[in-house]
Amino acid sequence: SSLGKSEVRDFTIKSRLVLSLSDTGEEYEVLNKGNIDAQVIRNKDSVTIPSKSSSRFEKEEGSFEGRQA
Repeated sequence: SSLGKSEVRDFTIKSRLVLSLSDTGEEYEVLNKGNIDAQVIRNKDSVTIPSKSSSRFEKEEGSFEGRQA
């Protein structure tokens, strides 16, 4: 049996951004459970969290915003 060869014209990359926020008592921990790096913005400060890694933030008023880095 012979297989034909053809040019690949398009493909799909499946990326997933999943952030988990937990309260550790003294600070917040943001865990990047996705398969891409995440940019997390907190009160105008920006941190890049690699896939499968986490970062800790001081407890203070404000909100978190997450997006693909």
